[in-house]
Amino acid sequence: IGLVGSQTAGIVRLDWTPPAGIAPTSYTIVAGSGPGASDILVYPTGTTTPGLAAPAPRGTYYVRVIATNPCGQSGASNEVTVVVP
Repeated sequence: IGLVGSQTAGIVRLDWTPPAGIAPTSYTIVAGSGPGASDILVYPTGTTTPGLAAPAPRGTYYVRVIATNPCGQSGASNEVTVVVP
């Protein structure tokens, strides 16, 4: 999926490439306080748009994306670390 993350002035931006095969019907953003964790956010986007920008409080976030289609959920994407100073 090629997830990349960045932040500017407290706005976190996530971008990824849709997986090959059956097109996703939605994505879920998963964020944790440590690698592999999901204790901060599990957010179903409800959209097929491969990207998201949202404000975030100070902190370090470990973020992954999961795609969903009629066959079920994909595995998690690569994990990116986003630091909001």
